[in-house]
Amino acid sequence: MSIKKRLKIIVIKTPLIKVVHAYQLKKLKGLIQKENSNSLITKPVIAISPYKTGTSYIESCYDDQIASNDALQHRTLKQGNKNFEFFFVQRFNFLKLKLDCTGFWCSYIKELANHEIAKDLNYIFVIRKPSDWIKSTINYFSFENKNHYFNFINEYFWKDRIGIDIINFHSFNKEQQNKMIEDLIAFYFETIKNSTLLKNVHYVRLENIDAIFPVIDNLINEKFNMSSAFKRKTALKYKTFNYQNSKLDADYEVLIKDLGILEKLTD
Repeated sequence: MSIKKRLKIIVIKTPLIKVVHAYQLKKLKGLIQKENSNSLITKPVIAISPYKTGTSYIESCYDDQIASNDALQHRTLKQGNKNFEFFFVQRFNFLKLKLDCTGFWCSYIKELANHEIAKDLNYIFVIRKPSDWIKSTINYFSFENKNHYFNFINEYFWKDRIGIDIINFHSFNKEQQNKMIEDLIAFYFETIKNSTLLKNVHYVRLENIDAIFPVIDNLINEKFNMSSAFKRKTALKYKTFNYQNSKLDADYEVLIKDLGILEKLTD
């Protein structure tokens, strides 16, 4: 992990993070708006599967100059609902990324499919069993992030776009928690359905994720580097939430088959 990312992890746990966010937003607003909004400098490959599907691992195998899994998250989540048509192009022209693995794109799939430029780009979708994804997502966001002074991903992604206050999952009673799980399931199934609105989606199962690298290499004309690979590991003491639902996993398999995704899987 780079020094820059290590410092970021430290800062997000202090009140300084709000100052940093305010400064970044003010500075970036003017810079991004100066970028061309009519055409892309590069044609990025974008991961559209949700957080906790291995996209950070994919991003870590490429140089920081061309790939990211957290670029302009705050700015995008605040600005993405306004003038998406122009902001999308300006954002990528500003970043000049070839590969964007930021988890929030899963909530913008319909906008991407209706965007004159974005609809023709290439996308990556990592398929993970829904029961494993729910367990991993709740454990990570409710525990690993609980010490954040201000978590804008929870505020602007989970609460505003998905309707779930996931960081405070364990503060709710059992009935409320079950409702949140139902909402997560609905969101997860809806996301895979929405992915079929885009014509150039490359699907891969999480357990076979390394198979996607040759595909990405060909699309962005770069070479992945496994020596820099990063796999996020949540400490065992934080994995207090357990969830298993074999019927849900089976229903998901039926869905991806009915959607014609099985035959498109990269292996």
